[in-house]
Amino acid sequence: RLQANERERPALMAWQYGLSGRAPSALRLRSARALRVAACCLLRGAAALQCRSPEGNAVECEPLDILVNLPITGSWTGGPSLNVSGHYIANLINQQQAMLPGYEIKLHVRNDNCNGDNSSRTFLQEVVDSPNKYICLAGTGCSGTSKTTATIAPILRMPHISWASVAAYLSLRNDYPTFFRTRVPEANANEVWCHIANSMGWTRLFVGKGEDTRFAYQTHHFAETAQTSGIQVMLTTSVLDAEGAHQVVNNMIVQRVRVVVMITYEYSLRFLLCDAITKGISEVLILTKTHGELFWRTPFEGRNPQCTNARMDAVAEHMVWVGGTAFRHDAGMELTCLPGTTSADYRNWWTEFEAQNVGTAILPVGHTAAANAADGVCMLTLALKHLLFTQGVNVTQLRARSPATFSLVNEVFATTAFQGVSGYISFPAPGTGDGAGDPLGSLDVEQVQSDATMLRLASFDVPTKKLTKVVGRTFSWPGGEARPSDSFALCLEGEEPSGAHCKLCSPGRFKLPGANSSQRCTSCQPGFYASGAGSTICSPCDYSNFAPKAGMASCSICPYGHSSAQGGTHCEIGVLFIVCAVLCFMLVTLSMFTLFVRAGRKVRVLDVSNIEGKLIVTTLGSHLMWHNWRRRSSTRVRLAHTAHPCLDDPHQRFRARVIGSNKLELLGHDGYPILEDWVTSRGTISQPFPIELIDTKSVAGFLPSFPMVIVLFLFASLIAIFGHLDDVTAALCKLGGVVWAAVAAMSMRGRYWAFKTPIQRRLAEFHADLRVMNPSPQESERGEGRAINGEQLDQLFETFREFIKLRDMHYLCENIIKPLTYADQLSYADLVGPSMVTWFVSHCWSTPFREFAATLHKHAQTLHMDVSCSRYWICTFSNNQWAVKAELGSHIQDSSFYLALQSKHCSGTVMVIDGEALPLQRVWCLFEVATTYERTRSIRLKSAAERAHAYCDFEGLVLCTQTGVLNKGTADMDMAIQIAQKLLQIDLRKAAATKQDDKDAILRLVESMPGGLNSVNGFVRHGIRYALIAMHDAFEQDFEQLVRMLKNSQSTLSQILSSELLSAPSRQRSSFFSQMTDTAQEEPSALETGDGRPVPRPAAEPKLLAALRKSRAQLRTSSL
Repeated sequence: RLQANERERPALMAWQYGLSGRAPSALRLRSARALRVAACCLLRGAAALQCRSPEGNAVECEPLDILVNLPITGSWTGGPSLNVSGHYIANLINQQQAMLPGYEIKLHVRNDNCNGDNSSRTFLQEVVDSPNKYICLAGTGCSGTSKTTATIAPILRMPHISWASVAAYLSLRNDYPTFFRTRVPEANANEVWCHIANSMGWTRLFVGKGEDTRFAYQTHHFAETAQTSGIQVMLTTSVLDAEGAHQVVNNMIVQRVRVVVMITYEYSLRFLLCDAITKGISEVLILTKTHGELFWRTPFEGRNPQCTNARMDAVAEHMVWVGGTAFRHDAGMELTCLPGTTSADYRNWWTEFEAQNVGTAILPVGHTAAANAADGVCMLTLALKHLLFTQGVNVTQLRARSPATFSLVNEVFATTAFQGVSGYISFPAPGTGDGAGDPLGSLDVEQVQSDATMLRLASFDVPTKKLTKVVGRTFSWPGGEARPSDSFALCLEGEEPSGAHCKLCSPGRFKLPGANSSQRCTSCQPGFYASGAGSTICSPCDYSNFAPKAGMASCSICPYGHSSAQGGTHCEIGVLFIVCAVLCFMLVTLSMFTLFVRAGRKVRVLDVSNIEGKLIVTTLGSHLMWHNWRRRSSTRVRLAHTAHPCLDDPHQRFRARVIGSNKLELLGHDGYPILEDWVTSRGTISQPFPIELIDTKSVAGFLPSFPMVIVLFLFASLIAIFGHLDDVTAALCKLGGVVWAAVAAMSMRGRYWAFKTPIQRRLAEFHADLRVMNPSPQESERGEGRAINGEQLDQLFETFREFIKLRDMHYLCENIIKPLTYADQLSYADLVGPSMVTWFVSHCWSTPFREFAATLHKHAQTLHMDVSCSRYWICTFSNNQWAVKAELGSHIQDSSFYLALQSKHCSGTVMVIDGEALPLQRVWCLFEVATTYERTRSIRLKSAAERAHAYCDFEGLVLCTQTGVLNKGTADMDMAIQIAQKLLQIDLRKAAATKQDDKDAILRLVESMPGGLNSVNGFVRHGIRYALIAMHDAFEQDFEQLVRMLKNSQSTLSQILSSELLSAPSRQRSSFFSQMTDTAQEEPSALETGDGRPVPRPAAEPKLLAALRKSRAQLRTSSL
């Protein structure tokens, strides 16, 4: 019930106070509901208790009413602990029914407020109101209340047992003949103090006492005991306030006595400790009785500011306490009044209860006197058992308290001995005089440790007067002395006492001449210092030094540029300090900025081109590479994201030679030039770590990056040292520089990557134009519907002419087509607006795009088509380059190539071919030729009506060059002959492909056609033969037309000359013909070699050559 929840605690308190109406004012029942709960608790308690006779039969419980006066409130805080503990033990005894079968102990608690008048008034009122109710008076925890009640109790013949009074004067049997108590009185500590003094060799002691009414008897008794032991005792006035403590400390200083026995209350000790601090005698040795833990930290009126908790702890350290044992040390001993219950059981319960309830209304403060309350109830129980069951006294007699009964009860009290919670409790034999009512228990000797905790060092057995030390524990004294002196040393100026000797004041401390010899050295104030040991004065710091705290042995030097502020406690910042801090910050910023910019830096590539046999890389901005300082011809580099497989190959190793601030010559890993024509307009170039820090220029330009970083950082550190920057300022400057450099480097890199290259700007502008022409591009079906017209092709070429130059379709796709279609993930045809296919274009991607565009333009011109009406299906533009796998389909005949070629709108296959016949060396072009051949063959097998109904006019394979269409005879004859010769050397089976799987699939498809690869090869050769014949026919037609034109031109010119000669004078005509003849003779023959040697002419020349010579001669004559 004592551990009930918070809601029931007011009710439990009401139960403890018996609902007598005299509950203390501190108890406030919260509502009428709480009263009802209290009544229910009483009923439950009564119903729960089942009393039994000695024979074991259930009987009605007969109450044994005990009046208990306790200081529930007041100056002493142990009352609530006594109350809880007494009720706990009484309830256990009642429930057990082993000691008092058939009886119930009832404790009627009254609050005496630790006041003698209140206690006596309450006691008399209860006796008057209920003269035959109470059989004993118990509790009276305060010595003052016990004094008044112990005087009245014999008159009223009321037996009296105190649970916690320890005052020595209560042992006087003449004054208090029937007073008994269960707590060992303080007077027994006198012998312990004397024993400690003798063991340490102390011969002189000061005694400080509290108020005379409380401590005069014990003080007098201690003086007698000490003199008997050969110890000189010097008594002082009562220590009731700060003035009394001041007198005691002064007397100790004058008499040079170091040891003081304080027989007083806690507040007197607080005054004494604080005054010892102010007087500088912190090594005073104090012996006293037991007090509350850390009592010296409790605030009190008149406390000196110097008396901080830390300094109070230092003076209180080594203080020795002597007091009654709270809990016996052989905890396994069974309690006499509670069979089956040990002292350890009680202690465990009390420890748990105290931890859960301290600070609540039930238990504001815990106190070790709770064990003495338990022993008080046990003593009363055992005495009542003897009276009721041995002496035959009944309850009525006990309540009537006749003289005989009263005398018998006191005799039983005096002979009671038992095993209690605090130890073995017994009393001296009756008639022994003073102390007959004092228990013969034990005392504990404890000492305050450095952490302000208590450590038990020994136990004192009162009956045997024997002090038993705890194994492994000894007293600890100031300075580590084993046997400290009882006197202060006589110390001069610059010295302070240290036990029985003097020592020089440590640096930073001083002692003025004429100071008290026992006074300790004082720390120098901030702004002052004492450099040597034994200083008698502190010197102020000069203008360039400062002392920031007390007790400085030397002044600290102000940082350079600083000066000491008024008082010398700190330095003021100077201009030079600020300049050095700013320079340090700037140098660290520059150093770290160089590091952050260079580390992991990737330079954007504007262009990669092969110029005059050198592969030149042009970068966006300066690349900052610098390898000449190491006498190297080149530095290691790597390229990425160029969209060129050779440049992006991670296994490919490159070197670079600097040829300009933004130009590099790309070399192989062996340092030799790269002859391949690798081109791109995108990507990055970088150097591997740590080359990127070694072979790059710094911001200054005259040192590489890494050495520059080291130099700048070291220079910043030197400036910090030169400027006397403190560690915090230097660290802040460097940290700030690092952060600022990181932010600046990130910002610079962000702006660098946000800047658009020329091709990126052109792409953005062109993409915006396309958006105007086709605002909502949509993906169309693969195949025939994704053609672009010649106008769109010309627009693309003209827009990017300066970037395309002589570069091929690989460059165009990766650098222009894919960036344009990236946002929409569509084909270029869908982006610009697709058209229905008219011509399928077969080409090699390595053909320069300029030639490719010129070839298609020539094709449209030859066929007399408008560029806007010529619609070409070109794989680069018609396929979605972001979904190439989908464009190829699940098999070859499902590819977009095949679908476009098989379209009925397709008029033929335009093969863009050059003198090397490159398209015929690529397997995909072979597939396109084979498909064209298959379609041509299938058309020829159909009737004319069927062809007209199902297909448009399909012209088959049309060979085109940038000079014209071979099939139409409009191309260059030399080009046609070169292609024909190249075709004789080409084996279509050796056509190459990027993927071997594609090649195998296409070759299988071609072989599956009628006639296989030989038929396709024949088809191509037939096309070339047909083209050569067409070229020959066209040449002859042009030749004959030229001859006719020349002949007409000659007859017209002859007529003009004849008319002019006839009208001229004779002499002029003669001169003209002679000049014409001479000039004709000077002209070289048309069949002479370059060096003038004649070439033999055939006997019979063809008429054509004769006509040409004749025409040529006529033209020469006409020009002359």
